[in-house]
Amino acid sequence: MRDLIPFLKLYKKHWFGLTLGMLLAFATLASAIGLLALSGWFIAASAWQVC
Repeated sequence: MRDLIPFLKLYKKHWFGLTLGMLLAFATLASAIGLLALSGWFIAASAWQVC
């Protein structure tokens, strides 16, 4: 736990930028998963209509 103390002090110093970066990273991940699911759904739906 003592190894994390310098990183926690850095986080206290720049909390806004780090929190914003984490939120944007999670939003990017969620949108990428959503786009992959949507494209898979479209491909499956178009393959279903061909049969």
